[in-house]
Amino acid sequence: MTAMIVALTDRLSAQGPLNPNYDPALCLGANGEPEPYDYWRHGSVPLRVRPTVYVSTQTHASIEKNTRNLLGVASIRRVPVTDDLRMDAKALDQAMSGDIASGKYLPFLVVGSVGATPSGIIDPLAEIGDVCHKHNAWFHLDAPWGGIAAFLPDLKQQCLSGLDRADSITFDPRKTLVPLGAGGAGIFLSRHRKSLSRAFNVSDSYVAPHDYAYLSL
Repeated sequence: MTAMIVALTDRLSAQGPLNPNYDPALCLGANGEPEPYDYWRHGSVPLRVRPTVYVSTQTHASIEKNTRNLLGVASIRRVPVTDDLRMDAKALDQAMSGDIASGKYLPFLVVGSVGATPSGIIDPLAEIGDVCHKHNAWFHLDAPWGGIAAFLPDLKQQCLSGLDRADSITFDPRKTLVPLGAGGAGIFLSRHRKSLSRAFNVSDSYVAPHDYAYLSL
């Protein structure tokens, strides 16, 4: 959910890369005059296109649950997988290109898996990252237990090539560093701190580095 909100805030801002088609009459400022569309302020209501999330059959069910709650299940696009169950980057590119050309969909988020729950697969991160860059989409990695490979140089090189392409990562230390189920310890990491602050800071003041209450749900 955090990844989706921050991705929408970052990509669908007045200075963002996606420039969505929207109804100006539904984007009014405090003075009643039209203002540029910004997701954090106006939400999805003014949009004339549907923000779209791209997943595979191996993507964790929480992504569908959160998309359903935030945007509606119609915003989910399922990308085919290859014979080894990894997301097909070429099919992803074709799906995003077709959706953009239709004028009905706005690709803003792709979710890759690092240690998928059903199979343990790791998606082709570098290839998916290239597709996301091409279409200006946010690339989120769901790495609840597979992300621990990043701490081991050999495994990082072998398994996580393209990790640096991600805009955000979810990692759950409780699944690998403590006995399974021993309390909650989930981490959301992003290279876009300003977008995190725009999405969640309701204090109208500077957010200190340690003040995570204003950088999360």
